[in-house]
Order: sequence, then structure tokens, then C-alpha cells
Amino acid sequence: MTLRRLVLRNLLRHPVRSGLLFGFALLSVFVGVFLRSIVTTLSEAVRHAATNRLTVQSAVSLFAEVPAIYRDAIAAIPGVESVNRWSWFAGTYRDPENFFPRMAVDMDVLFRQYPEIGVSEAERRAVLEDRRGCLIGSGLAQKYGFKLGDTIPIIGTIYTTADGLPWEFTVRAIYRSLDPSFNDKIMFLHWAFLDEVRRNMPDMIAGPMGPTVTLYMLKVAPGSDAVGVATAVDQRYAAGPTRTHTQTESAFRAERISSLGNVTTLLGWIGSAVLLAMLLSVANAMGIAASERSRDVGILKALGFPDGTASRILLFESLTVVGTGGVAGAVLAWATAGTVRTALVGMLPSYAVLPRTVGLGALVALGLGFAGGLVPALRMARVSPLEVLREDR
Repeated sequence: MTLRRLVLRNLLRHPVRSGLLFGFALLSVFVGVFLRSIVTTLSEAVRHAATNRLTVQSAVSLFAEVPAIYRDAIAAIPGVESVNRWSWFAGTYRDPENFFPRMAVDMDVLFRQYPEIGVSEAERRAVLEDRRGCLIGSGLAQKYGFKLGDTIPIIGTIYTTADGLPWEFTVRAIYRSLDPSFNDKIMFLHWAFLDEVRRNMPDMIAGPMGPTVTLYMLKVAPGSDAVGVATAVDQRYAAGPTRTHTQTESAFRAERISSLGNVTTLLGWIGSAVLLAMLLSVANAMGIAASERSRDVGILKALGFPDGTASRILLFESLTVVGTGGVAGAVLAWATAGTVRTALVGMLPSYAVLPRTVGLGALVALGLGFAGGLVPALRMARVSPLEVLREDR
């Protein structure tokens, strides 16, 4: 009988235990790969941010808006190529659970600043010519079944219609994200439309500074220093009336991540706890298997088999069950990345499982299978055939 067949027969002696160990290995590695993928997704989003784009927000917080009249003064600062107004359009699409970002922007500037927005020239012209038109991502279109020409009703929560009916926007363009870190589930509206709505609602523009924006997106001119431009913007408004906080796009993304707390450390601790539990489970299961086979090991040794034969069998069993389960868990995490990304669209729209994370998960599973079976295997190697046979009487 070959070693492989012997390992398989031993595993089938206790199919429930082997199945539970396989399932726990699969679940543990799946969770580990998922948590690691969150960390790598956040890191990739920061790393792939454009180096020639800056965000300008209120120095108080992102929720304290900036006067819209700042745009012309910021555009006049040396090194600024273009300025785009971004304003959050609060509302609901049919149900509060249908959450997706809705931003009112200067549409023509958006196309110039974001080459990663892939859209046909015909669709680009169509959305620019329709003030009630909107630009949506392909991911958003796929999720809700939107097509060109469809009407998207948005029930305003801040900006409401006079008759209480939803605002209606026509899908004029659907973009493909040419950069995995750029969200393909955003709805872009015309800032001019939002401005018109607010001017018909005097309460929305109360105050001496008039209309406001959530933030400005700047594109730095070629050859200009982004940090220098950011410093110039903040110095321009250091005395108010609304102080600004300007930073690179990568710093802006990192700041949004840090606002969640030390999420990478927390996820690391959770992943470590899961893997430790898996290691203890493997060691316990293999320890039970070693104890059950002490008589068989003693007989093998009495027949002249080397001390390492039974140890290798047990170690191969551990590697087979845990390794196979771990590889299955890593592959499952990769296969379900799209489903997870859809579920996390509001928090992590660019979630992805990298091939290196899948490989790492498989290697960790094999390592845990080896480590968990090593101690019971070494203990099995020290079994004395005389003591086992004497106990058997």
C-alpha cells in the first residue's frame, strides 16, 4: 500500500473529524484573505492616487463646506491648471438601502481632470448638453440595470421639489473605470443644476458667502509643484473667512482611511486570532489522531518499520486536510471578490483580491498544517513498541 493511499484511508476512518477540520481551514483562510484584501485595497487606493490632483476642503472638516466664490481666486493661483466644484447631492433612490455616491460637479472639467473615466465621445457630448443628464459608472449601471436614456428618480433629503416628487435625471453617459482604484459606482450630476435648485431655495444659500461646495478638486499644471500649490491655496485663506485644508489626492484618501481609526492594526489582530485558533484546532485534531493510533504505531515499529514512517503519515494527513481546505478558502475568497465588492460598495468600492494574497493564504494554510501536525508527529516517533504492546494486554 502506498503512503498516499494509507493517508487517505486514515482520513476516512473519521470522516466527520476530517470534514470539520477541512471546513475550519477553509473558513479561516477565507477570512484571513478577506481581511488582508481590505488592507491591500486601502493601500492600493492610496498608492494609485494621482500625483497631479489636489483636494481643497474646509479646515474644520469635510462636512463643513467651502464658499463657491473661492473657485476663481483658486484658479488664479500659479500652478493651478483647472478647478472643479464637487457638492454632495443628498437623496435616496427608491429605498434608503440603495446607497451610492451622488456628486454634483462641473462636468466638462471632470472629464479633463480624470482620464481614468472611460466614456465614448458621443456620450460625453450628450451629458454635457443636458443639464438634467447624469454620468454613472458601469458598476452602478450593472447593479441597478440602468441603461442610456433611463430616468433615475432621486428623492431629495435636503433639496426637495416644490411638489414633493423625486428629482429625475436622465442617464446620458455610462463610464468605465480605467483605474481599479476609481469607483465605478458614482452618479455625477451637473453642478450648475444644483446651483439653480439652491438659488430657488433661499434658505439653502443663507449667509454672506452665498452658495457652498463640499470640496474643490484641483489639477496641477505640468511642471508645477503640487505641495507648493497646496501651500499657496491654504495661505490664501489662512485668515478666512473659511480656512482651507489642501492636500494631494493620495493624502486625502489616506486621511479618509485614518478617520476609520487604526483599521489595519485591528484587522491584523483579528486575522492573527483566526489563524491562532486554526493552529490550535489542527494541533488538537492531530493529537487525538496520534493517541488513537499509538497501538498501530507500536505494531509497525515491532515489524521493523522506521520510527519516521508513522510520523510522516500523520504529517501528510495534516498537510492534506488543512492545505486542501486552506487553498479552497483562498480560491473562494478570490472567486467571491465581485460579490463582496458589491456588498461593500458604500465603504470599499474598489475591493479586490490580489493573486499574491491568494498565494499567501495557500502558503499560510500549508504552514499551519505542517506546524499543527509536527508536535503530534514527533510524539508519535517516540512511541515505544514494548510499552504499547504491554498496555494492549
